[in-house]
Amino acid sequence: MKVCYSLATTDMEGGAQSLLDLIKLDLNNNVDPYVILSHKCPELEQKLKAQNVKYVIILHGTDCKDSNLLKLYLKKIINYISVFRIERYLKKEKIDILHNNSAISLVGMKAAYKLGIPYICHIREAIEEGLNLKMINNDELYYYINNSYKYITISEYIKDCYINHIDKNKNVTFYDGIDVDRYSMKNRKIGKNINKVLFVGRYSDSKNQLDALEALNEIINSEKKEVFMTFVGTIGDEKYYNSLIEYTKHNNLENYATFLTYTDDLTKLRENNDISIMCSVSEGMGRVTVEAMLSKQIVIGSATGATKEIIAQGKNGFLYDLKDTKSLANLICQIITTDNSKLQAISNNAYEYAINNFSNDKQNKKVIDLYNEIMK
Repeated sequence: MKVCYSLATTDMEGGAQSLLDLIKLDLNNNVDPYVILSHKCPELEQKLKAQNVKYVIILHGTDCKDSNLLKLYLKKIINYISVFRIERYLKKEKIDILHNNSAISLVGMKAAYKLGIPYICHIREAIEEGLNLKMINNDELYYYINNSYKYITISEYIKDCYINHIDKNKNVTFYDGIDVDRYSMKNRKIGKNINKVLFVGRYSDSKNQLDALEALNEIINSEKKEVFMTFVGTIGDEKYYNSLIEYTKHNNLENYATFLTYTDDLTKLRENNDISIMCSVSEGMGRVTVEAMLSKQIVIGSATGATKEIIAQGKNGFLYDLKDTKSLANLICQIITTDNSKLQAISNNAYEYAINNFSNDKQNKKVIDLYNEIMK
């Protein structure tokens, strides 16, 4: 069967990584994958080429509002044209199923709907709460989701964000599958770098690196303990990124906080940091948290979104209340003074939980089952 994936964005985080994991399973299950990219993305294109996946670039944007009215007008025109271009592509390649990889873009679903091609909408985000975005037309979003064969929500939290607006009978909820072998550090021992903390995530207000920095400031300047934090991610909001740098300088944290741009291979960074932290305002699933569990790091997350579904306090990680940075600082200090054997037990629990609940074969096989159901 021919399945075409329509992507809203082409950064190498979150949705794109989940797509690559799904395509890897596709190739072993008689699925012929095609990909529509919204614009050029050399890194993602290289990965698709490496797997011999056919793809096309059809310029389009999200269906989210823009404060710049001219940009919004141009985006509407580009998206209107892109629907016709996607229609032609779907007909030319004789696509059986369209898989919309995100709820913030409707062009793929519009084209499939016009052609009578069954489609699935993969909802990965809480648009307003998690991304701080607003759709141009919510009713249009709900209309196309309601006319999908099924829509997949990647956590109970995401399901609850939409369930009152769309047909609950068409919903299936399961976590994204992850290539566990890629991130597994089964033999990792906690203790060597217990005062080193890694924060992986796009530099943006929604990922909320500031909570971690304020906690670090509390630890260094009030608690007088040595903790080192490494932040790594793409710069989603340059103004926000610069504010983090300014905060670091203003509070004399330059020797304790390191800022790196995104890297595809985090193995060395995870090896060198025993603790992983995620302070997101509203995480749709928490892929980075799961990757940290597979790397057998001690995970800390804000008690928001789907993060509180994944982390069981004191059993496979730790939760703190969003914006309560003094409490977060105390939690980090508590962890670095905890007996290594107790931390190792928590790390082992997290690893087993991630293996049992997020393996690519188990989770993404459910997507393949949906494709087979459609074809029948």
